Amino acid sequence: TLSPDGPENKVAEQNTIAVGYRATVSHSDNSSLETELQTLGLEGWVISGRDGQWAVSGSKGAPRGAIYGAHAFVESLLGVRFLAPNVTLSPNNGTDPSMHKSMHRVFVPPFEMRDMNNAQSEGLGNEPWSVAVGDNGQEFGDTEKKAGGGILYADPPGAVHTSWTLVPPSLFNNKSGHPESFHPEWFAGGQLCWLAPGLKEHLAATVPGILRGQPNATIISISQNDDTNYCKTGADQVVSLEEGSPAAPMLRAVNFVADAIREEFPNVAIDTLAYQYTRPAPNKTKPRDNVIVRLCSIECNFLKPLTDDSNAAFTRDIVNWNKISDRLYIWDYVVDFHAWLMPWPNYYVLAPNIRFFASHGVKGIFE
Repeated sequence: TLSPDGPENKVAEQNTIAVGYRATVSHSDNSSLETELQTLGLEGWVISGRDGQWAVSGSKGAPRGAIYGAHAFVESLLGVRFLAPNVTLSPNNGTDPSMHKSMHRVFVPPFEMRDMNNAQSEGLGNEPWSVAVGDNGQEFGDTEKKAGGGILYADPPGAVHTSWTLVPPSLFNNKSGHPESFHPEWFAGGQLCWLAPGLKEHLAATVPGILRGQPNATIISISQNDDTNYCKTGADQVVSLEEGSPAAPMLRAVNFVADAIREEFPNVAIDTLAYQYTRPAPNKTKPRDNVIVRLCSIECNFLKPLTDDSNAAFTRDIVNWNKISDRLYIWDYVVDFHAWLMPWPNYYVLAPNIRFFASHGVKGIFE
């Protein structure tokens, strides 16, 4: 706490902080930042100042740039640490002399989507902390409650394993209940036959209606179920063999839908999976630019970094997907989903693996 008559108060009076695009470009010492601010995208920020005169901003109209910049400002200049929703360290009480040093820092997040699968970041009223640590995703939470919003998956159908939601067997594989829409050829075990006649057209007709009802959604998932009994007949089998991966039939169907929705929904991407049997990249079909492929690391050795020889197969797959995809996301496993409380030996590989993802073209991480 500053004393109104003490020397600290005299120092504090010299501090001015302009936050936000309009405040920043009109600030007497920072009008030259305007051009630089146009390069920061939705979430990049600039912190610039000297002698207690500071500007913090993102690009004009950017929903989250200034918000993330403001949190970075108090971390960089005041030593604040947002350790948990109920633990914020502020060791200097806002009186750090570093407020009077000179700094010009520009930052654009290397990942467009960042999401943690834990209670601290997903709901429970912890949205302010989630924003403070830069979690902008929504897999199983609600970004519409976060300041500045974020990456919002349409729900329904949900963030992952959406086949049965988009093509319910109760409607399309049920002759007695719905004979007019009976399509047994669309189903194989626990998965869809993506190239069966009429299926991709059904998806292309269904997805726009879902998106019209959720105008804030930025991604819709069209993805395989959590089942390894995939389609090994018909066109799916032919294409899988031709392209060296069962991902190819699914990706062809997803590309068909992506082309169908592009004009009406230019800001929406379709998310699909490279998971278990679809992890290898196909050798011919490439994702459209409005398709996100989410590569899953479930088979990896989490005791060792991804650069370790024990993870060579995953390295091969991420290299191959990076060659053909402009929007590669990762589902990285930081827990055993069959034994949540079991210790998970990945503390020392978390940071190296994130750097590995960044160097291999990954644009989004969920872990």
